[in-house]
Amino acid sequence: ALSFHHTGAARSIVYAEQIQSRPRGEVGSAKGSHFQRYQPRPRSKPRRGWIDDPETEEASQEIADDAWATQYWPVFSVLQVLLTSFLWLLFRITDGTDLCGLESVWPGQTDLMVQADCVDHRSELWRWFTYQFTHFGIMHIGMNCLLVLALGIPLEGFHGTHRIAIVFNLGVFGGACCYFVADVHTRVVGMSGGCYSLLGMHFADIMMNFSEKKFAGRKLIFLILMASVDIMTAVLMQNS
Repeated sequence: ALSFHHTGAARSIVYAEQIQSRPRGEVGSAKGSHFQRYQPRPRSKPRRGWIDDPETEEASQEIADDAWATQYWPVFSVLQVLLTSFLWLLFRITDGTDLCGLESVWPGQTDLMVQADCVDHRSELWRWFTYQFTHFGIMHIGMNCLLVLALGIPLEGFHGTHRIAIVFNLGVFGGACCYFVADVHTRVVGMSGGCYSLLGMHFADIMMNFSEKKFAGRKLIFLILMASVDIMTAVLMQNS
């Protein structure tokens, strides 16, 4: 048994030497078993916003600068703000009411609610997402649009339009879930749930990369300030 183990170890050493001596990608055989040295396939098209493993620190800095220089256009953030603000301003001018947006087009069909006048609306799943396009008052629409632009543009520039659109709408859906748990006897409008999903991404980025960021402390204070202002705005609107 001892000679068998020594023989197996010797064969392993011989196989390793044979593999190392062959050119990259060349296929050989030993004792009927085929082996091939690993050769990574080159990318046909580099992904924007992704950084490969650099060999030197200088190369790392050049790749990082190039990644920041070639960011994605903030298509979703700008379109979201333009659509919601256009709907609010249009019906604010024509109807003269504070509650304006998609709810002005289809009254009672797009805001988030569970029941009204003993009518069950729980099966109307579109309400979980359409309530984001209606706002109540200039402070509500203004603060939400400010949050989307300030928080969404830098995130979308790095992560891309599709990822931010998905995360934002997941935040809108999460806001609907919180409404189902907290208070089902009211009606909810606004895109604050999506704004808080962007805010959560920024908080996570700072917490995970605090030591690698230049102005992490200032950014953290700025995010806390924006969240505090939005919460105070919501409380004042509710009390009024």
